[in-house]
Amino acid sequence: NITETNTPLENAGNYNQDNHVYFNNDQIYLGYEDNVYVTDNELATINTLTVPGSTSLYVEGDNLYCGYYDEYYCYNLTNQEEVFLFNKNTVLPIGQGRFIYTTNSNNELYLYSNNTSTCLYDDYTYGFFFDANSELVYLADGEKIQTMDLNGNVVGEYYISCYSNFYVDGSLLYYQSIYGVNVYNLSDDSESIQIEDESYTEIVDGVDSFNILGEYVLFNRYDSGYSWYIATTDGQICSLDTLMN
Repeated sequence: NITETNTPLENAGNYNQDNHVYFNNDQIYLGYEDNVYVTDNELATINTLTVPGSTSLYVEGDNLYCGYYDEYYCYNLTNQEEVFLFNKNTVLPIGQGRFIYTTNSNNELYLYSNNTSTCLYDDYTYGFFFDANSELVYLADGEKIQTMDLNGNVVGEYYISCYSNFYVDGSLLYYQSIYGVNVYNLSDDSESIQIEDESYTEIVDGVDSFNILGEYVLFNRYDSGYSWYIATTDGQICSLDTLMN
């Protein structure tokens, strides 16, 4: 019985891991072997949706959004119509039918809104984040992290060298460097080491990718083919195939 909902940071982390799971009120959508399944928070009955794709899942109103390799679709759960939206590498929903995404060509950053894609940054984007409170986009270009509005206007710059995903929580920006995970205070420009690489607790090993689902971890690993599992934070593991059957 899954009782905890995901925080915005956990959701953002899931999309950086292709988001094979989406928790919408009491319904859970699972992307599994190029299909989407829907169940409740007790995983009692699992139903199949007739929609291709299994990644970057997101539900808003009657619409299920899902990725199929590098393509992103909108699937209407009522009339079962499917509409292609855009090609993407990594995508992050920001609400009201809007998405920020990078392309597969040069990893440029785009905004999808009102059925239109607009380029926000026309060079390589190493990582990005959206702050729903300020409606600002944070993007890392390798040399610095800059903030911009949804029109692509730069409103701030922080000279932080970042080549991977990062997260903003209030005034704190967390990012990874060769020394570990750093925290940067945006309000007073102070920086300190938050977590070193050696400081971690292993839940499961041999993980290819994972998502957070409430208080559980949904992950896959190569085991005679890529197999999916659900694990508790203390390491108890259940095969997803067991639940499907």
